[in-house]
Amino acid sequence: MLGPIDWRIFTVGVAALLLGLGRLWQLRNRTATLSGKAIIVAQLSLGMLCIAYGTVGVTAPYLNVGMAFWTTVSGPLIGSLEILVLTLQTEQVPPAAVRRVLLRSGFVTAFLLATWLPAFAFAGPTDINFVRSPINPALVAHELVFHGYVIWGLSQTVVLAVQRVPQDIRRRPTYGTALLIIGAAAVGFALMNVLIPYYLFAGRNRTAMNDVIAPNVVFLASFVVGSALLALGERVQDEIVARYRLSQLRRVWARVIELSTFDLRLATHLPAPDQLQRAYVEIMDALCTLRVETGPPLSVEQVADILRHGAVSDDPAAPTISEALPNRRTRQEDLTLIHTLAKVYQQRTNVAAVPSDLSATSNQEASS
Repeated sequence: MLGPIDWRIFTVGVAALLLGLGRLWQLRNRTATLSGKAIIVAQLSLGMLCIAYGTVGVTAPYLNVGMAFWTTVSGPLIGSLEILVLTLQTEQVPPAAVRRVLLRSGFVTAFLLATWLPAFAFAGPTDINFVRSPINPALVAHELVFHGYVIWGLSQTVVLAVQRVPQDIRRRPTYGTALLIIGAAAVGFALMNVLIPYYLFAGRNRTAMNDVIAPNVVFLASFVVGSALLALGERVQDEIVARYRLSQLRRVWARVIELSTFDLRLATHLPAPDQLQRAYVEIMDALCTLRVETGPPLSVEQVADILRHGAVSDDPAAPTISEALPNRRTRQEDLTLIHTLAKVYQQRTNVAAVPSDLSATSNQEASS
């Protein structure tokens, strides 16, 4: 009789596989970096591993092929994690280091596949939590190499997290959070892979094995979330932040373009982060070309009122708004000025609109 499917693990596997395929599709017309390739291989390997892991009960009667597949595919998974760790530790990964990882991963994968048949393929249908009996040399070798390699790879990830999370969690919070999630999952998996061989060879019962393996779905889900956050988190964050800042700038951006005598608008569709940079450039260009009769210094509030009333000058001898405002020495000071101006301009525009709305309402009431 076929065993049940572990739908929790299976669902995590499908999610990881879809993330990997989606990432692969995004990079179809671009040259992927070494870290990008490692993330894709990790996601695809984790997806296939979880799908095979969750369906072991179904594939057990067929030479335990599901069990063989998920243990064997751990070779590419750990190898990709090793390469990802290398890319996060240094900008230029030595080719020799990459070759060593590939050779080690290839050897482990081949060894696990070769020991599958003599170890447990003909042992009869088994599930994840079984106590393998009888224990033979091939099974001992398979288990030691498998768990040893998994612990080795996870330890590299834990070391990286310990080194990088404290310094990155403030500077790059999304990146640091992703490493923290992956590092925590790696610690849990490493401890689990220390206990499983011990329980296995010590002849512990099924209940003890169940207790050890129970948290695996949490660790697997954490790996999927962490890798997705590592691959896409900062890009999504940049998109959200750019859209939010654009919503703050749109009114003043449209107004300075309207008042400008120069064609400053770039007539093309841009992603939100690029569009935000274009907004900064166009607003600053407008402030450097729009002239005012009022001499310096001007406050941000005064500039907002000038823009709102359209009180700009055509006199080429008049100072520009940029010249009339307090001096800025850095780009960051320019950006701070633009956002402050946008905020004040929106406030002044909203306040100016309220009395007219109330007046219109009063007139309607009086006429009725």
